[in-house]
Amino acid sequence: MRVTIINGSPRKNGATAKILKEIKSRLETNDDMSVSYYDISSKPIQTCIGCMRCYNTGSCHMNDYAEELNAAIKDSEGVIIGLPTYVSNIPGILKNYIDRGHFVVEQALNNKYTFSVVTYEIAGGGTALKILNNLFRYSSGIIAGSILCKLQFNTNPLSDRMIKQIHQKADTFYSAIKKKKSKTIIDVVVNYIAIHMLIKPFVLKSRDKYTYVINRWKSIGVIK
Repeated sequence: MRVTIINGSPRKNGATAKILKEIKSRLETNDDMSVSYYDISSKPIQTCIGCMRCYNTGSCHMNDYAEELNAAIKDSEGVIIGLPTYVSNIPGILKNYIDRGHFVVEQALNNKYTFSVVTYEIAGGGTALKILNNLFRYSSGIIAGSILCKLQFNTNPLSDRMIKQIHQKADTFYSAIKKKKSKTIIDVVVNYIAIHMLIKPFVLKSRDKYTYVINRWKSIGVIK
């Protein structure tokens, strides 16, 4: 089983990274688990220009780090994304990748198990967590865990209590993948509304612009 972890923070060794690395270490105690870890800030990701080429071809004309991350997610059964709040929202460096990530329209997380990690100091943690979980649902992912951690800036999140929580959540995430846990009702309903009631009617009106999307939908059963 493969899991991709993405640290959506500009800081490679901040609180979010520490939690994600602890999750990685815990998951790797299972012999059948392979975990790849990526820092979003490691390489430049160019900004989406809205050309829509990816909807027609399945890949972006800008072949940079975003496409490397997309390939890693495609080959994984599970995806974990962590972030700190910036102005009570997700950081811009992660949003820039999400815009390039082929997530929602292409249903990139179809039946992949997802896990969200959010750290914050003052406010906005719940808002950022909701944004990330909605992304997972809209993209047809299966939500299998989350961690919301409030702490002061530049402090170590790995208290004994937090490590215990991380291990418990990581074990639950592993178990969900191992046992092929089904989607919850809310995951199913939210995804159905997003795709079948909002996006699909729009796409089918302009089939020639969405060749890859339509073929992708056929392969995962969105349309016949």
